Amino acid sequence: MHHQSETLFIVENSPNPTSPLRGQATLKRLSELGIELEIFKQALANGHGGAGQTTAVHARTASGSYRWHETLASFRDSLVQKGWKQTDYRNAPRIVNPEGNISIMVATGNKKTGTKDTPSNATAKGSMAKRDLRNNSDSGQQVIQEVIEAEKAYAPTTWVLLYFYCKKSNHIRAELSLPSADGISDRGFITKWEERLILPVMDLSGEEELLDIQSDDVPEDIIFEIGNEQAS
Repeated sequence: MHHQSETLFIVENSPNPTSPLRGQATLKRLSELGIELEIFKQALANGHGGAGQTTAVHARTASGSYRWHETLASFRDSLVQKGWKQTDYRNAPRIVNPEGNISIMVATGNKKTGTKDTPSNATAKGSMAKRDLRNNSDSGQQVIQEVIEAEKAYAPTTWVLLYFYCKKSNHIRAELSLPSADGISDRGFITKWEERLILPVMDLSGEEELLDIQSDDVPEDIIFEIGNEQAS
């Protein structure tokens, strides 16, 4: 079923580093990070395929869970073949570049993902994400604990592959974005970003609509807890 596309006004380029980039600006930045756009497309497609494996007798959250697992697996598999390293420290899955200075996590986003508005993750992140994001600031701001400064000496900068399946328009919006060091709340939601690279919308209008865990109308403060609180 085809739906009229939503208006997604995105700034093409801007001297303000927090302005979202798209199109050629996104491709240029991805090239600098050493990741091809096709890797994201394949991961999102495989995630959608995983979500489609659920049936009426699965738990209602199964589709969203399968989507995340397959998106993560495909994304990491493609990058491992290019020399990146898979890590799962304390059950927090990441993929780290060969130089060891860039780490990426995969997360379901809310409905603002891939738009001009400021997005957030749809489900709360745990203490591992909070620890990782502390290393994302190069602004010269003072960090209180000396131990945090010690961690920054060897810890990579953590980016987030954020995606959102829009049932209304039957498409997937996604972005690779860099959270601010102080951008994650005590409850585990990222609300501030240093960089946002908007990926092309994946149109699924020719495919069957799916019932995912994250619909357009799910309140942003709902928390789904999976595993121990140190993960994510």
